Parts: sequence; structure tokens; C-alpha cells
Amino acid sequence: MNREELSENEAGYLGIQGQTVTSAYSLRFGIPVGVYINAVESGSPADNAGLKKGDIIVKINGRSVSTTEDLQTILDYTRAGTTVTVTVSTVSGRGYEEEDYLVTLGRR
Repeated sequence: MNREELSENEAGYLGIQGQTVTSAYSLRFGIPVGVYINAVESGSPADNAGLKKGDIIVKINGRSVSTTEDLQTILDYTRAGTTVTVTVSTVSGRGYEEEDYLVTLGRR
């Protein structure tokens, strides 16, 4: 796969602080594998799209996100200004449900 290597200034920025939900943690606590959002920066692309603390990012544009490294790799190769579909698992009355959000990535 040929991917254009982008400079830090060109790469997409989401505006979250997150941590990996490992498979062991997922099994132990019954939450989906992905990137748990610990914080959302005010005014960031994630904030503007409606992502919130406690959501778990599981996909971007249909591509699975299992770790913070997966997420960063996707962002590093996606140009700022690009609109992506971020799929998150969020807590509802019936457990976790997936929701899609359109996010226009910013610059760092």
C-alpha cells in the first residue's frame, strides 16, 4: 500500500487524550477493544463533532482501531482538513452501542 508521508503540520489532528482498551481489559470489564477517550480538548475537531469522554473509538473510515498506535498511524497518514467517519462505542441503557460521527480533522 502506498501512503503519502505527511509532515506533522499536514497530518490530521483529532483533539483527544486516549488509552488503549486491551483484549484482557475488555474481557475483564465487558467493554469494547479500542481507544478509550479520557478527555476531549475544548474546541477540537473531536469536540466539534460531538465525541465525548467515555466513548471508545473502534474504527475510522471503516478501518479497525485497537490501540492508540493504530489511531495515531491513521491520523499521521490522513491530511488535516479531511472529513472522516469515526465509529465509537458508547454506553447506553443496553450496554455499548456503536455510533458514527463525521469529524473534519484539524492541524496540531
